[in-house]
Amino acid sequence: MGCGWLGIEIAKTLKNRGHFVKGSVTEPKNMKKMLHMGIKPYVLNFTPKLVDEKAAGDFFKANVLIIAIPLRFKKENDRYFFILKEIIHHIRLNGIKKVILISTTSVYDGEKGDEVHHITENYPIKSDSPKVKLILKSEKLFIKQQNHIKFIILRVAGLVGKRRNPKNYLAKVSGAGGSERKSANEYVNLVHFRDVVDIIVRLIDKNLFTNEIYNVVSDKKFLKQDFYQQIADKFHYPFVGLSKKKSFRKVILNDKVKKKLNYRFKYKDILKKIIH
Repeated sequence: MGCGWLGIEIAKTLKNRGHFVKGSVTEPKNMKKMLHMGIKPYVLNFTPKLVDEKAAGDFFKANVLIIAIPLRFKKENDRYFFILKEIIHHIRLNGIKKVILISTTSVYDGEKGDEVHHITENYPIKSDSPKVKLILKSEKLFIKQQNHIKFIILRVAGLVGKRRNPKNYLAKVSGAGGSERKSANEYVNLVHFRDVVDIIVRLIDKNLFTNEIYNVVSDKKFLKQDFYQQIADKFHYPFVGLSKKKSFRKVILNDKVKKKLNYRFKYKDILKKIIH
């Protein structure tokens, strides 16, 4: 559900591994590309109710549902939650038993301060942020269904790979107050999209649907000041540095996914991948 740039990579990989894959898009023009990949395409739009009930009925006839719908909080606010609520209705209606929800590490938030927080999946989230509250209540939609479905929630860090290269963010950071909005002392938590895809493949191939939440983030962490400076030096970008303001400093840990899934990240050092 949701064949954007990450969703299409998941679908393509599963198809190449011998699975029959259906994929949803919001525009008919994107169907041709999916057909060429051997993925059965569906145009599904939400109001947040599903517009085409007939297409939805066929799409939801599946053994596993992967939900890769991006959260566009600034544009859509609560719409994401109501879309997921509609999806759960169709999950129950069609008897789907296994679900993977791609969520986000943006759920981890806290008070400003100098303390570094090493964050596992059990970290007590205390925030009045509307975005954080939206993510939490959206995840809870699936947690509440654990008597009916087996779910995995992947809290994915900032995605890197293909068009998502942090060097492209330098223009935003260096221009029009961008450096003032970001703190030099915050940590960068990123993950390569191939690691996300491979973790999903492992979950499905080994049938590891155990009602768990996993952090999906690369091993090595950097302070934002050092991270952007090294990229700027490598690609000769202008960079004036970041603000020294205090902020919530989070180092997101991936120990659980490595231990429980016996997974080793292929892209442990995101910065090395970018600048070499």
